[in-house]
Amino acid sequence: ALLIYNELLAKAHDLAISTPFSKAVYYSSFIDDNDIWENDVFQKFLQREDGVGNRMKNAFADSFKNGFEKVVLTGSDIIGLTPNIIEKAFAELDKSDVVLGPAKDGGYYLIGMNKLHVGLFQDIEWSTEKVLSQTLKAVKHLKLSHSIMPELSDLDRIEDFQFLSNADRKKFEEIVGELDFVEVELGKAIN
Repeated sequence: ALLIYNELLAKAHDLAISTPFSKAVYYSSFIDDNDIWENDVFQKFLQREDGVGNRMKNAFADSFKNGFEKVVLTGSDIIGLTPNIIEKAFAELDKSDVVLGPAKDGGYYLIGMNKLHVGLFQDIEWSTEKVLSQTLKAVKHLKLSHSIMPELSDLDRIEDFQFLSNADRKKFEEIVGELDFVEVELGKAIN
């Protein structure tokens, strides 16, 4: 599992490097100045507070406080995320208050805003299949405009492998292709 995580992290790094935007990494427990995220390219921050929603809310708050006009957050475990999707998400923020990238498990892999909307992080049942639908209800309740990106797969838990389409499975195999044991182990976990 750690090898798979490291491969996904390396792909996320390469994806971030290939985009023309300012970049930041948020760490859960401590900042590692000697990891794959170059200190001269990536701003590094510690996540604040407990819970996914609070951590994302704070990342947005910090980014807007530091002068950014548009902010897009993504995970590091997304199969099929491309520079084009990230660039389109930023472009959509010129005409929408919020942009969301739905994940096949009912959550989202990407959220972007051009201003902090705290209500998008309240009353959400995080890490469930209800996250996207509850967030869209909050968008509607707050009377915000929104754009939707293509649906992709994220890999938060072993159960998420069931949501991989054949195309996503091929992308996943490409990501971890040099790890010969992965296909066998995933076959056991998925079937």
